[in-house]
Amino acid sequence: FRTTALGARVPVAICDDTVVRPPGPGQEGALAYASRPEYQYSAGELAAIEAAVLAVRRRGPEPRYWESVMPGDELDRIVKGPYTRMSMLCYYMGAAGAPNNRAFDMWWRNRHLAFTDPGALPDAVNPSAYAGTGVTPLGHHEGKIAQVLGMPGVYDNGPQRTGLLISCLTNWVGDHGFVYRIRHRLRAPVILGDTLFIDAAVTGTGPAPAGSDPPALLDAARFGAVTIDLVASNQLGDQVSAATAVVLLPRRGALSS
Repeated sequence: FRTTALGARVPVAICDDTVVRPPGPGQEGALAYASRPEYQYSAGELAAIEAAVLAVRRRGPEPRYWESVMPGDELDRIVKGPYTRMSMLCYYMGAAGAPNNRAFDMWWRNRHLAFTDPGALPDAVNPSAYAGTGVTPLGHHEGKIAQVLGMPGVYDNGPQRTGLLISCLTNWVGDHGFVYRIRHRLRAPVILGDTLFIDAAVTGTGPAPAGSDPPALLDAARFGAVTIDLVASNQLGDQVSAATAVVLLPRRGALSS
């Protein structure tokens, strides 16, 4: 949210996501990935990852104008990894909507309610069976459980990976633009030891959608839309994600008028 000059709070972004989960173990269409050991990096590979991470630069306050963008323009590659258990712990510590991850008293209280009065659990604890385990879901933490679920190993969190792709966009857009929409398809699991190499390119430009959400963008004439395709591959060269995004960039003169 941002606060207007009149003191009203208006959203600057709206998240409305749809999650499609595969059938459970033993059901038709369930996942059946072969187990894959954690990747072992050479010193040279780790040095290359470090150099790529340190080379990333955010656009920041320097405006990127819509008129300066052309189809075929490439965004700077970003590299995220190697993936560790700390990556998941840090994500859950900061992620909104992860009420199942509680410790000590709250863990026991939620667990008790899951068995005795599921309706009394916080609305976001869904399904209530998760509260009986203390961790949601266990496949993100336990290798044996991940393999029962048909995953190759302890795996990442889908919204977390979406956020990593979005960081590629926000680095490029800068402070004066907006990520308007992203559609992200998880093509393959990311497991412990994997590194994401995220590449993106402009595929089209056009006018900003009329009546653009969020409401903070009241004057669509001040912005232009840019369509961007993104792909993420792991250190083995396997494509694990594909996405299409629309970002809004300021038109020349819009920031001074």
